[in-house]
Amino acid sequence: GIRDKLVTGVQTCALPISVRADPSRVTCRTLLVSGTEDTTSPPASVGALAASLPNATRIELPDCGHWTMLEQPAAVVAAMRNFYGA
Repeated sequence: GIRDKLVTGVQTCALPISVRADPSRVTCRTLLVSGTEDTTSPPASVGALAASLPNATRIELPDCGHWTMLEQPAAVVAAMRNFYGA
């Protein structure tokens, strides 16, 4: 199920590198979910990170802050299901 896909995805991407130091080394598919009202990880920062990752998919949730999973759980789950094909 989706749980197994998520665990596999996390394990596959658990690299001993700093993403910000060398984002090009993160070659696995990467899902970035962020909110338009996030002041901790502002949209411009998330956009720059997404642009630097070779296989990134970025989902930006409107009217959402930093805690996307708590603020818009259905939207986050839908993004994850779509990303993992579940």
